[in-house]
Amino acid sequence: MSTPPATEHVTLDLESLEGAGLKFTGHSGSLTVPFDSGPGAQAVNPARMLLLSLGACTGMDVISILRKKRQAVTGYEIVLNGDRRAEHPRTYHTIEVVHRVRGRDLSAAAVEEAVRLSATKYCTVNAQIAPTAAITHRFEILPA
Repeated sequence: MSTPPATEHVTLDLESLEGAGLKFTGHSGSLTVPFDSGPGAQAVNPARMLLLSLGACTGMDVISILRKKRQAVTGYEIVLNGDRRAEHPRTYHTIEVVHRVRGRDLSAAAVEEAVRLSATKYCTVNAQIAPTAAITHRFEILPA
């Protein structure tokens, strides 16, 4: 049986028109997320938020899969590097995702499979961006 489609509802409020940038506050239920652009920004801009969303999405998948595989992860860092077009719209054309996993007796095969499954099956953000950007994932296993 298939899952019915989900409708998401979020809102954004303009907070400031002052200076060269713009400030918005995003609302998702009781949660708020600030956005800022221009020089001296005090919050993330929307394009970088896309990279952060990709990292968070794939990271949640990878950790969930590694837990199911009973891997003893003690630390995890995700580093994303994105190259954007010079012309508008300044979309990302390449994105590199580096998964740095720490743990005790981690299986490289388990980490590799978790990253692959996230990138090819589970991560919604990856699937949304992949048609327009070349996304590469790699992993490093670091000492615990």
